[in-house]
Amino acid sequence: MKLKLYTDKAWIPAGCDHPTLLDAFWGDNHYDPEGNMQQIARSYHERGKEIFALVDSLAECDALLLPVDWFQLASRPEALAHANDLMQRAAAAGKRVVIFYSNDHPLRYPWPPHALVFRTAVQRSWLRPNEFIVPQWSRDYLAEIGGELPVREQGEVPLVGFCGFSPPLGMRPGMRRNKEILRLIAHRLGMGALFPTKMAHAARARALQALARSPLVQTNYLIRGESAFDNPIGAFLPGGSVEAAVLRRREFVDNILGSDYVLCARGWANCSIRFYETLSLGRIPVLIDTDCVLPYEFAIDWDKYCVRVKENALGHAGRAVRDFHASMAPGEFEARQRACRELWEEWFSPLGFFKNLYRHFDPAVCAP
Repeated sequence: MKLKLYTDKAWIPAGCDHPTLLDAFWGDNHYDPEGNMQQIARSYHERGKEIFALVDSLAECDALLLPVDWFQLASRPEALAHANDLMQRAAAAGKRVVIFYSNDHPLRYPWPPHALVFRTAVQRSWLRPNEFIVPQWSRDYLAEIGGELPVREQGEVPLVGFCGFSPPLGMRPGMRRNKEILRLIAHRLGMGALFPTKMAHAARARALQALARSPLVQTNYLIRGESAFDNPIGAFLPGGSVEAAVLRRREFVDNILGSDYVLCARGWANCSIRFYETLSLGRIPVLIDTDCVLPYEFAIDWDKYCVRVKENALGHAGRAVRDFHASMAPGEFEARQRACRELWEEWFSPLGFFKNLYRHFDPAVCAP
């Protein structure tokens, strides 16, 4: 289905970017030192006009598209007022509004019911009926290593991998580490349910510890002492430079491909880039469910593609992985790996996500 969208470059405030959906029409204008989006979204850039059409009036469109990410409007009162005016115009014309909000901040905003809001993260308990999840995109690593998925054979004991930042694990002594130790203690005391936005990586660290202690699984960890966002520009840049990122990303890919399962848990935001990277590399995520929401839940049976572990059951993470692993018939483990890659290609690559976007317009999914 080809969606007709009404939008206008003139609506973009000075200094703001348009959302990724418009890259196929207006080019890529996002700060991206490694060229990640250019690599991963190439097929969408080439085929986006097969999926969407930009029209010149509300009368012609299926929806009005705000051409700027919502988080960039928050500090611009005039731009925010204009966005609200556009939403009112769409409502008067009986049209939907499409909004993207890609910031980590867990904003709770009274978007009108005729809006479809696509955001990277939200607490499920805060989710509104017209809010949906958009994937976080990094790179298509498989394409960079030739495109052929290396499939692992099923062993008796599952191997769970993780490469990345998980404070306070791996951090040097100091005030930052002490702060993360206090956060971890608070999480152990059950404070995560009361203050979910303050817990950051605590569930991740606890899950890594629980899996390492479990006799039911083996682990394959490479713990970093700093975040991939710890750099002067705050970009997603492992190692802090383009040169360092080459090695860091190679080690990251090797860790995923050398594992049966990969631990995926929230960091600063209630979502995981690693979750989508794991699927793209044909491995099964172990998702720590911190009251999180996944994309296209109305269309995908996620329990076929990942192991879910509730945040209040981290001590049973090893058992959950072992039971999932043991439940598969001969040959099924290998098939699941291929299915994870296919799922990412068809639903969570930029091309896959956007070609399925029309499904959100189904009244059964989101009634205005």
